[in-house]
Amino acid sequence: MYSGKVSVKENICSISKKLGYLGVSYSQVQGYDINSSNGKHFFVNIANEEHAMLSKYDASTKELVHTGDIKNVIMHGNDCAYYKGDYYIVCGSNSKKIKCYDSTFNYKKTYTFVPKSTYLHGNDISQISCIAHYKDSKFILGYGSDLAICNLEEDRFSEIYRIELNENQVIGIKMRGGTESCSGQGIYCKNNELYKVYSFVPTGQEHSKLNTIAVFEIPDENHSDKTSPAIVSLSASYTCDRPEKTTFEIEGVSSYGSNMYMIANVTEGKTQKDSIYRISLN
Repeated sequence: MYSGKVSVKENICSISKKLGYLGVSYSQVQGYDINSSNGKHFFVNIANEEHAMLSKYDASTKELVHTGDIKNVIMHGNDCAYYKGDYYIVCGSNSKKIKCYDSTFNYKKTYTFVPKSTYLHGNDISQISCIAHYKDSKFILGYGSDLAICNLEEDRFSEIYRIELNENQVIGIKMRGGTESCSGQGIYCKNNELYKVYSFVPTGQEHSKLNTIAVFEIPDENHSDKTSPAIVSLSASYTCDRPEKTTFEIEGVSSYGSNMYMIANVTEGKTQKDSIYRISLN
């Protein structure tokens, strides 16, 4: 298993500053992905569980546009995925619903996650908090370490087979190193690899400042049977720690062309400085 670090190349968008110029104040970024056809960055901002908005940023023109307040629809907006002109947003908040919007922010429909018959071993997926486009019409979505490879259908994401991430390989290292809690964040797929972000709160502190981008190899359907999920081991991990910040919590990663990006909730003192960064994994 390879261990490395995240190298931040540049801050391509100071989200909090741009929204401030637009007269909009939302406390944190959540779900994130990049439109693979034009490179525009798409993300969810939330004020709380009731108030959210959708935003997209064009790095070539430096323009950020947003929907304004969307009430009681997106909920926490934990994660999102782009596919064929549409954005699929998981609501979190104990929901199995996925909201679909087109690239101009028009609501299209609500999808539901439909699991296969309950596995004899492993956990039921009782809610959806992360999503990523995998390949063709297939997506990966789930909660915690339990993920389902699904096919996108008319009104549902139908589970094909299940995988279980060996998160102890990620969490164990940090928890032994002086942290007291861990939160799983967004997921992203590229070249048959699954990227998942984990954020850690240092012992005796209140906010996340330490992060790991973990990489797992996605097994195909032949590695999963009908009673147990396929256990997926960690192939690489990359740390991104900012102990000098009040908060530095990576919410998700994505890529466009040869470049990789991450979005993060950032505070310095009482000032919100959420941003999108171009990064490399070394």
